[in-house]
Amino acid sequence: MGDIDQALGNIIDIRTSVGTRQNSLDSADTESASAKLVLQQTLSEVEDLDLTDAISKLTFEISALQAVQATFSRVQNLNLFNFL
Repeated sequence: MGDIDQALGNIIDIRTSVGTRQNSLDSADTESASAKLVLQQTLSEVEDLDLTDAISKLTFEISALQAVQATFSRVQNLNLFNFL
């Protein structure tokens, strides 16, 4: 009877181990599918990009940045004595 109890305990331990491994595999599969979906969406966005529109927006943003930088450099050099 003791041998049967020990064998049953071993079977339960093995089933627990297999179940844990199965859960890990399921989790990894879910994460992999999620990552694949994100990559597909990113690829789609890159492939569907209108280059003319993107270049136009980039040029506008660069011009705006340069204007802000020029304004900042002028304002940065001002102090109270410049107004007197």
